[in-house]
This record gives sequence, C-alpha cells and structure tokens, in this order.
Amino acid sequence: NKAGRKYHLSQQLMEATTLTNLLYPTFTVNKYIKHTTPGKKWSSLYTWDSGFIGLGYAALNPGRALESLNAYTMDASEQSAFLEHGTPLPVQGYLFNELWNKTQNIEFLSYFYPRLKRYYDFLGGAEGSPTRKLKSGLIQTWDIFYNSGGWDDYSPQVFVHKEKLEKSVAPTVNTSHQIRFAKLLKMAAWQLGFQEDIKKYDADIGIYTKALQRHSWDDVSGYYGYVKHDSNGKATEILRYTSGVNYNMGIDGCSPLIAGICTPDQKKKIIGHLFTKGRLWTDH
Repeated sequence: NKAGRKYHLSQQLMEATTLTNLLYPTFTVNKYIKHTTPGKKWSSLYTWDSGFIGLGYAALNPGRALESLNAYTMDASEQSAFLEHGTPLPVQGYLFNELWNKTQNIEFLSYFYPRLKRYYDFLGGAEGSPTRKLKSGLIQTWDIFYNSGGWDDYSPQVFVHKEKLEKSVAPTVNTSHQIRFAKLLKMAAWQLGFQEDIKKYDADIGIYTKALQRHSWDDVSGYYGYVKHDSNGKATEILRYTSGVNYNMGIDGCSPLIAGICTPDQKKKIIGHLFTKGRLWTDH
C-alpha cells in the first residue's frame, strides 16, 4: 500500500538476503544438504530459526519453504523424530499449517502429516523423549536444550539454570505450543480421516490445558508462572522472585494465550499486559 512504499527497497534487500543465505555442503543425518541459515557465517542447524525462515519463504518462494520443512521433519525410517538443534519449539508445525493454508494440496498433507505427528509425539514423551517426566502434565525441554522459548537471557530461565532447578521446574511456553501444535494436527487429521488421532489430540489438549490452568495461572499478577515440583514430580507452587511476585511476568507468562485456552478474564489481563506501556508494550 501507499504508506509502505518507502520501505520497498529495504524489504527487497531483506528478501534477497533471506533467499541467498544458503550453505552447501552441510552434513547431517548421514548426507549432505543445502541449508538456509540466519547468516552465512552461522553454519549450524537451528530448528527454531529455520522454522521462522521457512515461514518467510512461504511468502517468497513456497518451494524453498517446502524444502526447509522437509529437512527438519523425519519419516518413520529415520533415526531422529525431527532435526533438532537449538530451542525445541515446533515452529515447523506453523510452517506446515501455513503451506497447507496456501496450497490446499492433499498430497502435501498426506506426505507431511506423519512426519509432523512424529515430531509432536516426541515432544509429548514418545521414543524415549525426556519431556514428560513430571506428573503435573506440564512439558519441559531442558534436557534437550537450555533454551525453552528462543529467549537466551529470559530472567526466570536464567535463574532455573543458575540454581540447577531443571529437573523440578517447568515453564509454560512448551506446554502452550504443544496445545497449539495438537490443534493444527487435529485439523489435518480431520481432513485425512484419521479419527483415532483426533481422539488422541483431544485427550492431550485436555491434559495440557488442565495442567496449565490448575498449576500455572497466578491470578494476582495476571500471568502464568513457572511451576515448581517436588522430588516425586508433583506440582507444588509457582516459582517466585525473592520479593514474592511471580517470576514469570514476561512473554512466557503470556504464552497460553496462543494455545487458545484462556478464560475471558485471563485473556483480558494478558492482553492488558501486552498492550500497556510500562509492562510489556514498547515503542517498538
């Protein structure tokens, strides 16, 4: 539109950079692949970053977006449930949904659905995954990677590692994304006629929702909190700062909003934090 014309050149340059940040050869899963990275000097495979790059590709070059999704998801014959490095949030699930929305291609859906389901199942504890050790129903991914939500220096996360609380504390972001992931795959399962899968997703959504609402919501602060557990894996209380306030008064504390599980009152409070200057809203 007219207001955006002055940004056209900068967007064109960003598109060109995104499309040419390609590394070859990158060796992984016993083969060489072409790989897109956040920058040409950053040669590592990154699950979280590449999911977002794929989403960008979906607007620029759907074929490249599909290649990215294919590189990070695995079929049943391959050793790993998905190509994992870095923050283990299922951004590929969002890329999968974006490409399905754009193409409505049933061949695409049939090919990628079992790959994404394997990814989802692993994050839910399948194949020896360490994500479901706690009895509260909350997911934690500390054993996979130190970073739960793509925020390296997020205060409560730093505190958990500093105090070596990884075995007993769960954030909200992983469980929140797992709910949304289940909802995306449930739609795909409906389209493909997989009724038993739909029942499983519904059951999982119920368990994860109950866990967040029962153990994590802090009505006083209006945020969801990191949840502490005892030695038996049972939830005990919300992780609090030395002053007694909820330590998670940041984006993690708002993450159940994207899962679509908040009550009207919870939604009102969280959106209030997000759009209020002096809380989470900034000029940028």
